[in-house]
Amino acid sequence: MKVHMLGLAGMLALTLAGCGNGGDAATDPAAAEAPVAATGPVLSGEGLVIGSDTIAFGSPAAAAVQAVTAAMGSEPVQTANADCPTGATEDFAWGDKLAILTRDGAFIGWHSSQAGPATASGVRTGDTRTKAETAPGFEMMESQFEQPMFGVDGVYGFLNADSQSIGVLYAGDTCIAS
Repeated sequence: MKVHMLGLAGMLALTLAGCGNGGDAATDPAAAEAPVAATGPVLSGEGLVIGSDTIAFGSPAAAAVQAVTAAMGSEPVQTANADCPTGATEDFAWGDKLAILTRDGAFIGWHSSQAGPATASGVRTGDTRTKAETAPGFEMMESQFEQPMFGVDGVYGFLNADSQSIGVLYAGDTCIAS
């Protein structure tokens, strides 16, 4: 998958500013190592996996929203985004845990900026950089943004300003990067 950086550094900075680990692993080492139960879909570089079904990028938007709504256990907030550089999108967000983007009736991308769904190896927003580094396919990447960028489990992400925790995970066309 070719990586394209889009000029939304301001939006990314605001998104990352509110991100945090949610716990203090420095004072509670057991908290850093404790497994977290899977929440909602599994994050994939090809789309989202719910149970044994893959909702691939390009799938019908209505079916994707319906499946993710069932997996997340709540209704999303829908917003129109006319400012996406690659074309207007309809976005469906379950808080900051997961947002999916659609365009012209198709599911085109997702992003997560708060602990919620995880990749196949259990990496999620808020985890430590060390956890991501042990997952399959981890690599640091060049970025036009201030935050360090990486790839893991076929998805992409940005580290928080401290470079020690994950601030955002994403795949597909997200209006941040794709």
